[in-house]
Amino acid sequence: MWIEITVAAAFLQNLRSALQKRLKAQLSTTGATFVRFGFGLPFAVVYFLTLQSFGFTTTTPNLIFFGYVVFAAIAQIAGTALLILAFSYRNFLAATVYSKTEPIIAAVFGFLIIGDVLNPIGLVAILIGLLGVLVLSISDTGSIRRIMKRSAIPSALVGLASGFGFAFAAIGVRGAALSLDGAEPILAAALTLVWMITLQTVAMAAYMLACERRTLGAIAKNWPTALLAGFCGAAASICWFTAMAMQPVALVKTVGQSELLFAYAASLWWFRERISRTELAGCGLVVLSVLILVRSG
Repeated sequence: MWIEITVAAAFLQNLRSALQKRLKAQLSTTGATFVRFGFGLPFAVVYFLTLQSFGFTTTTPNLIFFGYVVFAAIAQIAGTALLILAFSYRNFLAATVYSKTEPIIAAVFGFLIIGDVLNPIGLVAILIGLLGVLVLSISDTGSIRRIMKRSAIPSALVGLASGFGFAFAAIGVRGAALSLDGAEPILAAALTLVWMITLQTVAMAAYMLACERRTLGAIAKNWPTALLAGFCGAAASICWFTAMAMQPVALVKTVGQSELLFAYAASLWWFRERISRTELAGCGLVVLSVLILVRSG
C-alpha cells in the first residue's frame, strides 16, 4: 500500500508546488515557503486528532524523536525555499527535476544516519531514476559534455541543494517515526508531522514578524490560494510521512519521482511551457524506475 500512498503524495506535492509558483509572483520566497507550513498546520492537527479518535495508539516522544524532528524541520524549510528559488531560473518542470536527486542522496545518507539497507533491485531502480533526472537536466542539448558545464549554473546548484534539503528532511522524518517504539506507523507519522509543521510555522512566522512584515500582509491578501497550497502541502506530507514510516526513504523517494509526470502535465497545460523530446525520454526512464519497484513488491 505504500506505493499508492507515495504516488498520491507526489501528485499532491506537485499541485502544492504549482500553487507556490503562482504565489511567488505576489510573495517573497519566504512568504511562498511559509504558506506550506502555516496554512497546513490546522489540517495536520485535525488529521492527528481524527486518528486518535479512531483508536490509533502511539508512545510518548523522547529526546531522539525531537532531535530528528528539529533536523527534518530545518532541512525541509531549506529544501522548499531552494525549490521555489529554482523556479526563478528555469521552467517549472526543470526546476522540479533538479530537486529529484533525492533518492540517491537518501540511499547514501539514509544508510549512514539511520542504517537503511536497500536490496539490489532497489538500487537498480534508483540508478535508472537518476539517469532519467540527468537526461531531463540537459533537455535542450542532449549532450553529455554539457552536463558537466551545466553542473555549475545557478539553476543546477540551487536545485541540487534543494534535493539535499528534501532528502535530509525525509531521513529525519523516518528517524523520528522509528524512534517511537511500539507506535503504529500511521500515527507515528502523524505525530511527527504535527510537531514538525508546528516548529516550522513558529520559526518562519517569527522571522517574518522581525524581518518581512509586509510579506504577512501580502499573504493575507492571497489567502485563498495560500489555504489551498497549505491543504495540499499537509495532505502530501501526511502521505509522504506515512510511506516513509513503512519503507526506506530512498525507495519511497524513487516512487515519488512520479511527480515528474505530474510536473510535465502542469508545465505543458497550466504554465503553457514547451516540453522537448529529451524531457519525454527522461520522464520515460523515471517511469521505468517506478515500475521496477512496483513489480518487485
